[in-house]
Amino acid sequence: MEKEYFYELLRQSVQDADMHPDELPGLDLYMDQIITLMEGKLASNKRYESDKLLTKTMINNYSKEGLIKPIKGKKYSKEHITQMLLIYSLKGTLSIQEIKSFLYWAEECGEKMTPQAVTDGYEKFLEGKAYQRELLPEQVQCMLEETGCDVTSKEGVFQAVLALSAMSQYLKVMVEKLLDSEILPAKEEAVLPCE
Repeated sequence: MEKEYFYELLRQSVQDADMHPDELPGLDLYMDQIITLMEGKLASNKRYESDKLLTKTMINNYSKEGLIKPIKGKKYSKEHITQMLLIYSLKGTLSIQEIKSFLYWAEECGEKMTPQAVTDGYEKFLEGKAYQRELLPEQVQCMLEETGCDVTSKEGVFQAVLALSAMSQYLKVMVEKLLDSEILPAKEEAVLPCE
């Protein structure tokens, strides 16, 4: 593999699509409309064409689990869609139970999560992603070069996959430690009451 091609892959990997709250319709939407909206705006995030970003079953499960606020009628508000976007962003790292506990903690501990607070939190999350997009590829490139990983050889690509996998695992453990220390109880299945 050519070194330039490898580092271009790193840059491309952080260019996932986002949906900003100001891109969401002002009108409430039916479930099918939300699925179509997300498929249209976030399709480039799929690894495979057949992957589903959001399905009716997912939305129903999010509702049953209390991950999104109850709806009135059959339509979902901008706040509901923002909550679904947060869940979509978190589920690559956290289990549904961890997301539920995290959102419960955010809702019940401290100030109530108003629709504006949900939107503001999601906007801050997107700002953080933009910052990471700028820095992460360069930092990964430096780390691989410093550890002597020559991505122009099969062995170097092998080492790069192992190194990036370790980095991914460390980041996941950091999230888990933060959740365990601040949000989640000792038992995995329980939901932490506010202190």
